[in-house]
Amino acid sequence: MSTIRTNHWATEASSEALRARIAQAGATSQAQASQVSVSTQSIGEAVAAASVVYRQRQNEVPADNTYVHLDAWVDPSLESTEQINSRNANMTRIGRQVDNTLNAMNGVYKQFKQSLERTSPDLAKRDFGFTLDPQGDLVATGVSGQEKTRLTQLLNKSPQLRELASQFAHSLKEWAQADHIRGFGQYKLDAQTFQHTIDIGEGLDARNGNNNNNKMSWFSQLSEKGMLDYEKIEAMKPYKAW
Repeated sequence: MSTIRTNHWATEASSEALRARIAQAGATSQAQASQVSVSTQSIGEAVAAASVVYRQRQNEVPADNTYVHLDAWVDPSLESTEQINSRNANMTRIGRQVDNTLNAMNGVYKQFKQSLERTSPDLAKRDFGFTLDPQGDLVATGVSGQEKTRLTQLLNKSPQLRELASQFAHSLKEWAQADHIRGFGQYKLDAQTFQHTIDIGEGLDARNGNNNNNKMSWFSQLSEKGMLDYEKIEAMKPYKAW
């Protein structure tokens, strides 16, 4: 288990300054020369790789530089460099899936709108979108009443649009789950919350440069409307080891 002993300013200090501080405190506490290994690892890398970080309670270092005022804390959200690289690579892979699905769905959605102009011009004039419900059905957004019912029925008559929307939702949920808890990983995106968070039609309109009525990309929608996963956030909070 790797550990770091540090006071409140250590995460901002250089590696050399930190080692010098540890050496001074070690010599004072143990009344003997301390042995401090020299490493090219930066303090940021060291903290990220550590499984336990010792932080000082006080704002000022005691006069004798001892560590009698230290608590031991464990941060479950800390990742090693290998874990970070693996997570980033996974997110990049899933991100490509999201983009590829959006590109394919964009063409199908344009065809749907063109068909709507011929068959139901009154609905084609509406500023609508669509999302995906927990059962995997498309649901029209931005309209209500009979217009919502009619549009929803017409949207679901396109098996290709339904399939691509389902693939997109699956990839987007996977992407959010793969992210770090301090990023999009803090949001709860599942079958129940998706329809309240992501308007796929709005995202496609924003992708095509149609920004009327402040249409947002799926990325912005997740940031603006995402539901926080408080259980996950709580489980990843640092806690006192003893």
